[in-house]
Amino acid sequence: MTKTSRETLAAREGNKLMSEKSIVANGYAGMEFEVAVGHFDDVSISRAYAIGKRYYSLTAIVPKKNASSANVRTFLDSFQVTGRTGG
Repeated sequence: MTKTSRETLAAREGNKLMSEKSIVANGYAGMEFEVAVGHFDDVSISRAYAIGKRYYSLTAIVPKKNASSANVRTFLDSFQVTGRTGG
């Protein structure tokens, strides 16, 4: 499911997949990927998780120069699974 999200975003006209990697949050596997957004000087940084029957996704779209900023990492790291998920 996370691969589909990445492919959908990267396939939009003018977008380019820059990086992808496997990640773990609270013991749950996921994917993080960066996509250069169209003809803008922006980057979409997304994390996606399929946990049980649920799908979670966080995305930050920022100017390329801010892609490695602490604010972006703080936002993406804020994701927490806090209870039982269905499935």
